[in-house]
Amino acid sequence: MPESLTLGGRTFKHCQNSTIEHDYVTMDRFNAAGLAVIDMPEGSTPEQFVAELVSRAIRAGQLFPLLACMLIPAELDDTDWTPAIAAQTEAHLRKLTGAEDKQALQGQVAGMLASFFQTGLTTLRTFPKFSEAPASL
Repeated sequence: MPESLTLGGRTFKHCQNSTIEHDYVTMDRFNAAGLAVIDMPEGSTPEQFVAELVSRAIRAGQLFPLLACMLIPAELDDTDWTPAIAAQTEAHLRKLTGAEDKQALQGQVAGMLASFFQTGLTTLRTFPKFSEAPASL
């Protein structure tokens, strides 16, 4: 992911050094989105799977709150993140109108989902084919 991202005339960076408050708020929003445990159906393509996760977050009203947990204004230190800063970021993101801004933000969504898997905020469950024999104990 790029070090900074300009959206709607404001520059943001990815918050990487989070406080415990940030961690808990992010986990709460992630759970509210229904993304804590994710079942990847057999036969799903990665594109279909990501589209379903994004749809789930949108239906739960959590896509913008989750993005606001991931991004922080570039002029701030990561540890300056607060729920109030996130609310300001979320409000800004919701009002983007430029095609380039929208495309850039959509690119952030896939990166956000990948980062949640990497940091362990979610559990990905896949199911073996029924024709496969279970491993012996």
